[in-house]
Amino acid sequence: MIGWIDATAGAAGDMLLGALIDVGVPLSVLQTAVDAVAPEPIRLRREQVVRGGVAATKCHVDFAPSDTHRPWASIRERLLAADLPDGVRDRALAAFERHARAESEARDIALDDVDFFEVLDSFADIVGVCAGFEHLALESLTVSTIAVGARVVAGPPDSLPLPGRVVTRVLRDVPTTAGPMPRGSCTPTGAALLRTLADSFGPQPPMTVRAEGIGAGTDDPHTHPNVVRLLLGD
Repeated sequence: MIGWIDATAGAAGDMLLGALIDVGVPLSVLQTAVDAVAPEPIRLRREQVVRGGVAATKCHVDFAPSDTHRPWASIRERLLAADLPDGVRDRALAAFERHARAESEARDIALDDVDFFEVLDSFADIVGVCAGFEHLALESLTVSTIAVGARVVAGPPDSLPLPGRVVTRVLRDVPTTAGPMPRGSCTPTGAALLRTLADSFGPQPPMTVRAEGIGAGTDDPHTHPNVVRLLLGD
């Protein structure tokens, strides 16, 4: 089986989780992997929603409020020690490191000192998505041109263009476009996951589609369905 991800409306970790659940990956597969590595309790919860007139699955990541943040060195140690299948661990390590390296370059700090401030979200998104694709055991995965959004936002030290510097660095050398959103539409986590999981980038390859999963983003703009699509087929 092969897969294609349509990221022409952008991508985020929770959107990819929703697409995996919608295409048939059991929620328990994702939850078990997250439980194996999360430093605090995290609950994944599915909800059927509509985005721009399109039915989709929204994956909520629930956890108690926390100010916990961890440097990349600590996250790496936790992943290496966790009871995870090798394929899940390897993909999760690669995705986290891509994100961390981009942060290191953008902020000019040592790689091991890069902090993940929303670490519970990051654990759920990265480990859960990697577990979902390990479960699917695809022969190959193609990802479309990735919408990253565009506008200017106020930020230190001056006005910062979108896409942000971290997303730009993660997606260096792969096809991107502004897309339909007048703001950021691809998160650093979403970018790191797509870059890690993809075998190639481009339009839908020749395939007989057997299943479609649609994962919803949080917002529901009037301009387009804010979703990620995952097609599986032969």
